[in-house]
Amino acid sequence: MLRRVLVLVLVLVLLGAAAAAGDLVLRHRTEAIIENELVAIGMQNPRVSVGGPVVTPQVLRGRFDTLTVMADALLADGVELDRLHATLTDVTAGDHPRAGALSGTAEMTPAAMTAALGQELDVSIEGGALVATLRAAPLSATVVPHLRGDRVDLEVTQLTLAGVSVAPADLPLGLGDAFENMSVPISGLPDGVVLDAVHVGPQALELSFKGTDVPLEKP
Repeated sequence: MLRRVLVLVLVLVLLGAAAAAGDLVLRHRTEAIIENELVAIGMQNPRVSVGGPVVTPQVLRGRFDTLTVMADALLADGVELDRLHATLTDVTAGDHPRAGALSGTAEMTPAAMTAALGQELDVSIEGGALVATLRAAPLSATVVPHLRGDRVDLEVTQLTLAGVSVAPADLPLGLGDAFENMSVPISGLPDGVVLDAVHVGPQALELSFKGTDVPLEKP
């Protein structure tokens, strides 16, 4: 009798181990498929993690409790966002995948901002402040970022000419025009996702975003 019990326990253990191994294989395969889809929409080096201790039931029902996505970069309508980190919950698969909720963060480097603003200005972070410098003259502006819908507006708080603080009225005609209406559009986010906050970080502009009922298809 005891021998039968031991054999039964051994069989159950082996079946459990096989099931666990199979679930691990399925988890890795599922994450790889999602990563390939993200590469197709422009993400660089995406890493996906499916939440939960067991993935098989989630795959069978076509719904994931949580997905965590990290990527080195994403090109959003010509603007490069770096160090992307997003959490998606209640994610449905199938022909029209959606996320019940999405939240995340990303960075916009000074180089990306320079490219977005055009040919006249160079952007840098100096002493924790965002600075735009005119290429054609020793004129720079300390700017503060503000969210305006799907763009980041840059408000000038101080002008410096050759190291000396100046007022806009003191500048020669037209010299400060490049600092007017500075704005970086970020319109390549998925439908339903909005910019939530922005602040100047040590090395980049740090953005956060969120959304609900977010379609995950490429338009």
